[in-house]
Amino acid sequence: MIPNSTCQCVEPAADAMQGGDVEYSLNLIPLGGYVAFPDDDPNSTYDPKDPNLLKNRGIGQRALVISAGVMANIVFALTVLLAQVRGQGMEGSISVPPSVQ
Repeated sequence: MIPNSTCQCVEPAADAMQGGDVEYSLNLIPLGGYVAFPDDDPNSTYDPKDPNLLKNRGIGQRALVISAGVMANIVFALTVLLAQVRGQGMEGSISVPPSVQ
């Protein structure tokens, strides 16, 4: 499959580079990411019947590509959660003021 561009986070871009036909960028606000495919670009220079385009792949392969993005977001969220728990810790119990006991 041929990606048109890939982005980590949302605008504005902190850094971008061109690698062949793909534009890679890392943006300032860490809220998700995306991969753009030339299927959606009306100015794309690819032949509409190119077998490497996402729309010309089987439904299983398209579902796998879409699911991979969702799974990457879930793994990232769990990683952040575990890092916070590890950093803050969960030792001890909830402290109860002496007047309540």
